Amino acid sequence: MHVRAALLAVLTTVAVLLPSAWPGAAAASEAPLEPPAASAYCSAPGIVCITADQTSRIEVTTSNVIYDGQGHTAVGITVNADDVTVQNFDFRNCAGSCVWTKGTNNVVQNNAISQVYYAGDDIDGLRFFGDGTKILRNRFFDILKGSKRDAHLDCMQTYATPSAGGGTADVVIAGNLCQDRAFHQCLMVEGPGSTDGGGGGGGATRNWVVEGNYFQCYANQTIALRDAHDFVIRHNVFAGAGRKAIQQADGSSRISIRDNSLGAGYGRVTGD
Repeated sequence: MHVRAALLAVLTTVAVLLPSAWPGAAAASEAPLEPPAASAYCSAPGIVCITADQTSRIEVTTSNVIYDGQGHTAVGITVNADDVTVQNFDFRNCAGSCVWTKGTNNVVQNNAISQVYYAGDDIDGLRFFGDGTKILRNRFFDILKGSKRDAHLDCMQTYATPSAGGGTADVVIAGNLCQDRAFHQCLMVEGPGSTDGGGGGGGATRNWVVEGNYFQCYANQTIALRDAHDFVIRHNVFAGAGRKAIQQADGSSRISIRDNSLGAGYGRVTGD
């Protein structure tokens, strides 16, 4: 068992403030296990504890590591490694994205993410690539800082170009809050066959679970799926407005949509 996996069982979590109507609120608010003594925890192998606010972006290239922000602010993190956990940060004032991960079995959990400014590309709260990614109990709010210019603004985004490594499979996105009136989507998913500029790589984008999230966005759709397959989308609150809650395009198939709460501002649940 990896050091990371052994220690995750005893880590504390940061409380995430979510609307009471959010279906996952009860599970997310359950009392966490008591953490080990801070000094022992932070000195354990595979643990990096942040002890002060960070004014430079954190770069991670070592696998099997937990980066614990311990509530400190940071201007972003870039992960190019496997089995990395990023948790308990207050990310703000980030260039392009607050969290960027590429690798297998990475986890982003219990973070606050806000204030992302234009840096020459799209603006995202979180951008991720790699099979087995888990995005859990994060709070995305007030994402746009300054002018959007020509950027495409999403809460979370992945795509499948060759440079990104192709498709991303076996993903769990659960218990998050995404809330910003400027969002183009709360979740943008492009598989290899996407015709929207984010395709062309190998592999497949498939086998995802998106559940218990609170999405508030005002655009054509809240979730965009392009060449995505075998998804389960359940127990989410769609609290914004748009022509549809979920777009299915570019041959997306076997998308199970059930037990979600749809706000009155949406025209329909799904469409192309």
